[in-house]
Amino acid sequence: MKILILGAGGVGGYLGARFIQKGQQVEFLLRPNTAAVVQRSGLSLRSPLGDWSGSGDIADTQSGPFDLVILSCKAFDLDAALQDVRPFIQRGTYILPLLNGVQHLDRISQTLPNARLLGGVAHIGATTEGPGKIVHLNKLATFLAGPLQNGAPIPDGLSELFAETDGDDLTMQLVDDASHHMWTKLVFLATLAASTCLHDADIGTILTRTDGKQLILNLLHEAQRISASEGFDLPAGDLTRYREQLTEPGSTATASMLRDMRAARSTEVEHILGDLVGRAIRNNIETPNLVAALLHVRAYEQQRASA
Repeated sequence: MKILILGAGGVGGYLGARFIQKGQQVEFLLRPNTAAVVQRSGLSLRSPLGDWSGSGDIADTQSGPFDLVILSCKAFDLDAALQDVRPFIQRGTYILPLLNGVQHLDRISQTLPNARLLGGVAHIGATTEGPGKIVHLNKLATFLAGPLQNGAPIPDGLSELFAETDGDDLTMQLVDDASHHMWTKLVFLATLAASTCLHDADIGTILTRTDGKQLILNLLHEAQRISASEGFDLPAGDLTRYREQLTEPGSTATASMLRDMRAARSTEVEHILGDLVGRAIRNNIETPNLVAALLHVRAYEQQRASA
């Protein structure tokens, strides 16, 4: 299977590095400055699950078409990313987006109607320390993918790719209904983002404040109700695990949205909190805590834009 990965950040860089390490045919589509560095110096991965360094092939006008295109960009870069990958897609090419949330699915289908869209989730903490330098922050590196509807066939090529690359340093899981997994992650991520952004603090610090725990649980309940209204009831086991993770005393967990705010970067607020609140309004669900978090981050974005 010939694979194109758009981006070599924490998610795309880690996945691509492990794929190359395991002998897969991979090319990266990168911005010119990043591509120049990777062509000159290669890729490097520092990880608790094992370091790696090597060369990374860069896609150009002579590349493609590809069997699988993996999107690992930020949600606010999606429109530009779809135009960038368009020349590398033929009828029947599979697209696997590893973006947060669910809003991007409709945009991809509308922009690239000839592609075959899959659903996917990345459970990983990773970042970069410069172009082509990927840093894995913990031991979690699990990627899920599959059809967007239960009962749809799983492509043979995808099954083979996952079987060939699954291992101790990269957990690859095929699922029958990727949409459900995407919604499940969105509920957790929205709760984490809303709570940590509102307080400008990690989970452990929030829990030391008056009503901090109740705020987190209220946010989780609001996000859960929105998911259920869209036809995705979270399994009881997932909810129990999320409550435990989000109310763990001393936890240093923060959302990437807060880390972006602290670094004066753009956030995915509309793709995560904005999308959820919009769905709540359409489904007549009261979400005062999510709305407060959304307005807080929107105010940051407005100040950032005018700076």
